[in-house]
Amino acid sequence: MDKRRIGMTALAVLMIASLGTAALLEYFDQMNTKVEVEQSVILTEGSLSFSNPIYGGEEACQDYQLENRASIPITVELKPGCSTDALLCDSCPEMVRTDYTVLTLVTKDNTDWSETGEAGTLVFKTVNEKFDYTLEVSGLAANTEYDLIYYADPWTGNNPGALIGTVTTDDTGAVSASDSVELGMDLPATGDDNLAEGAKIWLVPSTDYDGGEMVAWNPGSYLFERNLVTYKDGSGPTVLTIMSNGTVDMRVCSVFDVATCPGNYTISTSVVPVVP
Repeated sequence: MDKRRIGMTALAVLMIASLGTAALLEYFDQMNTKVEVEQSVILTEGSLSFSNPIYGGEEACQDYQLENRASIPITVELKPGCSTDALLCDSCPEMVRTDYTVLTLVTKDNTDWSETGEAGTLVFKTVNEKFDYTLEVSGLAANTEYDLIYYADPWTGNNPGALIGTVTTDDTGAVSASDSVELGMDLPATGDDNLAEGAKIWLVPSTDYDGGEMVAWNPGSYLFERNLVTYKDGSGPTVLTIMSNGTVDMRVCSVFDVATCPGNYTISTSVVPVVP
């Protein structure tokens, strides 16, 4: 048999096969859409709680706000940083840094849940072994006992919910109190309908709360959270969830070592997305 004829025949078969393959459509049609993407979480700097200069051993605090512009909850990690131009030291000193959540407590219209007024703040350590908080409110009923509670939906709020503390207003209806409470859980906790977004914290008359649950409903006498919040029971990096189209007010405080070298220090907070 002529080997050249066999070779030419094989080549012709391959060419025909190739032509047949090339003639097939890759797709019938194609739709293209241009999408402009912007970052979901932005940071707005707020007020300073100190005047320059400060001295070694003192505390410097910075308030700021995190805004989530997305329609879904976004979880972020707050990573600390520091730089200096101090001539006597080539690096930042060891410092005690604490991240606080600043929750505004408000009155609300329970027909549409719109805010009707601000009444005070609850400031707490975002990550800590205990729920360390400071409560400052006014405009309440005078000489009345109130419970600060974690309300976990659904009604009656004991899913699991928790009593954080009990306070009594003064003659003017104001309260100023601080405490450190062992909650033994993150906020929000498993079982809460709002687990994906954050926890509700209310201040209610003690007569309306008993045994870890609501026993009455008088919303005109309550203070509600402006936004849902996150608390981590334990230690480690500061990780929090910002509710969809929501904001979280934060405060970062750094205590400088008494032996800190003189110079300018830049304390930074990087807001890093946490990928599920």
